[in-house]
Amino acid sequence: MKKRLLLLVLCLSLWLSAAAGAVSVRVDGAPLTESAQARIINGSTYVALRAVVEAIRPDAVVSWENGQAVVRAGDLELTAVPGELYIVANGRYLFAASGVRLQNGRTMVPLRPLAKALGAEVGWDAA
Repeated sequence: MKKRLLLLVLCLSLWLSAAAGAVSVRVDGAPLTESAQARIINGSTYVALRAVVEAIRPDAVVSWENGQAVVRAGDLELTAVPGELYIVANGRYLFAASGVRLQNGRTMVPLRPLAKALGAEVGWDAA
């Protein structure tokens, strides 16, 4: 299967307060739904795993197994365990400085290591 390289662009709206830590996430210029719940946590952009995975890899199946989020696609197996400091993608450990989190029933992970696992690039637009 041919991998697609998608550009993720983060847009920080000036009208949002820094305390709220909310950001918007775009995949190939199209905004993700609010289900992505992007937030700045300790200087890292965290996103809901399922929303980003489904936007970048529509062929992926996301499930919850044995206390961890599991993503499976043809060439990818990824796990994210709430409380752990790593996302594991195809046996590679990708560091998540503030850990994998579980918030409001969603697995929240830092965007950069998730994008790396999915073969995508991340850009930041502070405008």
